[in-house]
Amino acid sequence: MSTLRDNENFVAESLQTYFKKLNKNVYFEKGEDPPDVCFYIDDTKVSVEITDLDENNLNSRRTVESGYLSFFTKINKEFESLIDERVQLHILFDHGYNKIKIIDKEFRKYLRYLIKNNKFQIGDNIKDGIDNVNFSISISKISKDGKKIVGGIIPSLESQGMSLDEKALYIVKNRIDDKNYKCQNVKKPIWLALFDNYFNKFTNFETQEHIEFYEDVLENIEDFGIFDTILIVFENKDVLEINRS
Repeated sequence: MSTLRDNENFVAESLQTYFKKLNKNVYFEKGEDPPDVCFYIDDTKVSVEITDLDENNLNSRRTVESGYLSFFTKINKEFESLIDERVQLHILFDHGYNKIKIIDKEFRKYLRYLIKNNKFQIGDNIKDGIDNVNFSISISKISKDGKKIVGGIIPSLESQGMSLDEKALYIVKNRIDDKNYKCQNVKKPIWLALFDNYFNKFTNFETQEHIEFYEDVLENIEDFGIFDTILIVFENKDVLEINRS
């Protein structure tokens, strides 16, 4: 079993200190990835997935978009024989840096439903969304030797030119969505620990500004998915705990 990375170990030790201060009997051990660690708090075993709040979540457009381009090739092969020979579908994903794996299965089901129920009429434009990925499907007459499915991708406008507050909200949502997918088969209860090592906004931890900042961010997120609790861990080992169970 591999050892914890430096940041993961820092977060785990910070959480252990936090719960000990709450007079809990607590220790942790390396998890099976997922989860990263398993905590034993009093008589309860809790799976904890750990991740950074990292600007790379905003800068990974090339990697994300290559996934969508590969997806278009796959669905062409899967659905071309099912689509009316006169029809071409133009699919545009407004992905906002969410990876295709988040909606892969559901979008295939959605597309199969539309085909089965003859929902594609030339000239129509269908707009919808799945798990924070918006998309449109325009239906046109197929060109000679054209593919049945033509794809395009754009980053969501909400991920560009944002304030620090907006950027934090976006990145936290991104981490929650991504880890929900990764940890969907992990036994509950499961918590998500987010390490604030990116923004460097907070240098004076004697105030409560850092806590209040993330309280406001998390207040704007209604659904934590599979996670009962979100924990923000700071560089000074402070911990903000938000429960939604």
